[in-house]
Amino acid sequence: MIVFIARPLLLSFLLGVAIAGSLITATPAKTDESPWSQTDFLMRYVDTHWSTQKYRTRVQRVNPFLIPLGAMKKRDGTWGPEVFKPMHGELERVTWSVTGESVISLFSTIRSNLMTAHTLRWECQGRSCGNAAEWASRVFDERLLYGRDEYMRYAAFESDTGEWIILCSAARTADRQYLHIDRLRSR
Repeated sequence: MIVFIARPLLLSFLLGVAIAGSLITATPAKTDESPWSQTDFLMRYVDTHWSTQKYRTRVQRVNPFLIPLGAMKKRDGTWGPEVFKPMHGELERVTWSVTGESVISLFSTIRSNLMTAHTLRWECQGRSCGNAAEWASRVFDERLLYGRDEYMRYAAFESDTGEWIILCSAARTADRQYLHIDRLRSR
């Protein structure tokens, strides 16, 4: 009797894994759509991913916003990115908590998909990014992103139309992992 019940559950589970696997490896098809549409696809992917739960979304006008294009360094007693690009416009910030999967794995999947429609301008990982706590407070203004330096991942992408996507991962422990995306449209 147990085998009879377990077999349909096993088949359902395997079908779910196959579908999820195809979604993870799928990249948005190249179309005449703008890179923003492909970014919307990725944002929906993260929103509906089995391991994520949206924590916070914020939209604000920024004047200016400094896009980090270099490691976080301390100069003259003040922390900041060693290289940055000032931008004006509308900034959308979304933070997700990630459980049951490595945030670094999810970061890598999204990074790979962003490479199809955007130009990677700068990226870092771990200690090469600089102090992770300073990224959390000075760049992202999100206390949840305070994490261990070795789990820090950052990538900044620019589209042909001048829009920017900033991707960041952070983790304090295996149960406290976060993915953050900033989208900046210049105005």
